[in-house]
Amino acid sequence: MRPSLSGRTIARLTLASALALGSAVTFAKDAIADEPPHRWSGFYMGVDAGAAWGDAKIRLFTPGGAFPLFLPGDDTAIIDNGSAHFDARAATLGLHIGYNYQIDSIVLGVEADWGRLGLNGTTTGTAPTPFAGNQTTTTSFSASTLLTMRARLGLAQGNSLLYLTGGAAYARARLGQTISFDAVPTADTFSVSDGLWGWTVGGGGEFGLDDAWSLRLEYLYVDFRTLNRRSMPTSPYGPPDTVPFDHSLDLDAHLVRIGLSRRF
Repeated sequence: MRPSLSGRTIARLTLASALALGSAVTFAKDAIADEPPHRWSGFYMGVDAGAAWGDAKIRLFTPGGAFPLFLPGDDTAIIDNGSAHFDARAATLGLHIGYNYQIDSIVLGVEADWGRLGLNGTTTGTAPTPFAGNQTTTTSFSASTLLTMRARLGLAQGNSLLYLTGGAAYARARLGQTISFDAVPTADTFSVSDGLWGWTVGGGGEFGLDDAWSLRLEYLYVDFRTLNRRSMPTSPYGPPDTVPFDHSLDLDAHLVRIGLSRRF
């Protein structure tokens, strides 16, 4: 038969446990208070991962043309049928490197980061035109990688750093469209890959884990310049009856990322 504990013994054990826990909490608080605040000055590098939400607007424009290509009203229908809008989402992964200089509680810095953006979309649709018959359009875009070069301005408080950031952004993008009509022998196959420059602004918070390592959460908004290209559809009639197609891509994105950095 196992011996049972008396009420007095249980009370004594409970009191002793409470005193021990209180002493441990007090010791931990004193240890944290005795630690010097995290110093942010120096070079650092690290990794980050998160998510991106992109808004891509693709527009097709043509001035139209005379018979036998298109008739009045076809140009408006072609523009409407050939334009598309994508709400794209993707997981991001990248590397960052930077330098901070701390003056009291003010932290000044520069940072560059590069990684996967991964935004893309494809759509195919068929719609009528007044005189050229049904128009079938396949539109696709992608923004595969992202590079930013930014300044940072932060306020340090203990082991925490709150900061604003902004600068230049660069993405590698691709835009493609194929267009055909079932009533006229005109078709267009277009594709271009190019770099898009733009700007970015955002902010975040960073927490020093120890003298070298820090963890952060960051938000960036990125807006790129418009990508514009012109193509000439194929037609058995040839110039001057061939009319141009103008293709454009407007892209902006929101990014939320967590990052782990090591200072040297």
